[in-house]
Amino acid sequence: MVRAMAAPRHLLELVDACAALVDARDRCVQAAVVGGPLTPALLATVAALANAPQAVPSLARAHGLPRQVVQRRLNTLCAADLAAPVPESGRSPTYALTAAGQAELARVALAVEAALAVAAGSVKKGALRDAARLVARAADRVGGGGEAGLEESDTEGVDDET
Repeated sequence: MVRAMAAPRHLLELVDACAALVDARDRCVQAAVVGGPLTPALLATVAALANAPQAVPSLARAHGLPRQVVQRRLNTLCAADLAAPVPESGRSPTYALTAAGQAELARVALAVEAALAVAAGSVKKGALRDAARLVARAADRVGGGGEAGLEESDTEGVDDET
């Protein structure tokens, strides 16, 4: 049985830092889409199409939204020439980004990344790397059928420097 431990001070600081980064990301996304054709909701749909063309039902399931909402978003993206249905995609049309959609996603991603780099400067050195390591260990335990939790050995060597 894995023994849960009280969260060490540096983990609590990490949680606060991550929350600040999430807030910063949300502000950066809002700022990056101003004046462009995307809203944060449309950006989520564009980002989902970035990897591969997808059908409305799969996008709806992935985002936990009704198909009608996803279809309206895709209609908006198609009208702005940011996405288009893939020809001969069958009963449930598959949509892909157009070149303009890929360019807009790249523009927004660069703007968000640049703004987040500034916001991330306040996070302690190595904190995000250490968080990823801790989360991966917990995920391995859950995936392996064991109990999730942190042991003291999970936090050994965690960088607590500024």
